[in-house]
Amino acid sequence: MQNTLRLYVVVVPERPNLVVTLRLWRARSRTRRQLATLEAHELADVGLSRADQARECAKRFWQP
Repeated sequence: MQNTLRLYVVVVPERPNLVVTLRLWRARSRTRRQLATLEAHELADVGLSRADQARECAKRFWQP
């Protein structure tokens, strides 16, 4: 089974409101969950190492 990494993009205005902030947090959470499922060869395809994966997946949803 091939994993497909989806990139979620949220445009954040200079002064985001609550809805924009919640969408951004949700996109980060989904992206990090998907990143955690990637195998080593898939990480290499996107230029990431296991250490990069671990560091990004350890972040909380509110952390950029």
